[in-house]
Amino acid sequence: MLKNLLVTLAITTAINAHAQGISADTDSTLFFIDEHAVKASTFRAYLEAKRLPQPKNTQEQNALNLKVAQELINIHLLSTEALNRKLDENYEVKQEIELAKQTILMKALLKRYVNEFSVSQADIDNAYNAVKTRALQDTQYKLGNILVKTEKEAKEIIEALNTGGDFKKLQQSRSTENFGKAQENEWAKLSTLEPEIAEQVSLLVKNQYTRKPVKTRFGWHVIFVEDLKLAKIADQKDLQPKLANLVRQQKLAAKIAELRKKVKITNAEPAAPIEK
Repeated sequence: MLKNLLVTLAITTAINAHAQGISADTDSTLFFIDEHAVKASTFRAYLEAKRLPQPKNTQEQNALNLKVAQELINIHLLSTEALNRKLDENYEVKQEIELAKQTILMKALLKRYVNEFSVSQADIDNAYNAVKTRALQDTQYKLGNILVKTEKEAKEIIEALNTGGDFKKLQQSRSTENFGKAQENEWAKLSTLEPEIAEQVSLLVKNQYTRKPVKTRFGWHVIFVEDLKLAKIADQKDLQPKLANLVRQQKLAAKIAELRKKVKITNAEPAAPIEK
């Protein structure tokens, strides 16, 4: 009889799955276990929690509904038997129930927060700029480096480049050998470079060189971008939904941080030693 009854559950759950603000008055009963009513909201919540693949057709949907219903029946029967045995009075069980309750309330609040957060175009723009900044960190550069001891020498090299000088020739004739030789002609990310060099390289494109000398702990540098492999990033309009979700997650993190500031968290006092 249950199997025949549950054939109609696909339609019922599909309707309830999109219900907004469901209440005791609007929640429908799918079937009974003795006098216990199994509600559509319970069925939907359990089904969503399992995160199963979407059924491909009505036959698969009906089979899934039947499987879920059988599991809910087992849960009800076994939990009822646990109550009959007063397992709800067990200390460890009480702690688990309290944790489960807190988790459910937390999830409900998180959904409420996310729905309440507004996302402006400025928020989207800022999120996209942050994505581009992270992508820049993944860009790979093939660099040429001329290292000299003084700023004056570096300025002379830049002036020679400005008037058509060849970087490779200037590198061979002017650069010292105590920096960068091991990485010559290798690809590098900004994160692997000296911070002062990385800052200037990030402003350059292929075939450009630093117009001002760069000072590091090794000396004075003139850096040339021989080539680069740009990290790919989609257009902002294509990332709009993901960016909006990212903004909401950031606002959620800020809200949690705000709540944490309102409480005082301290370590528990060490337990007193047990006297023998």
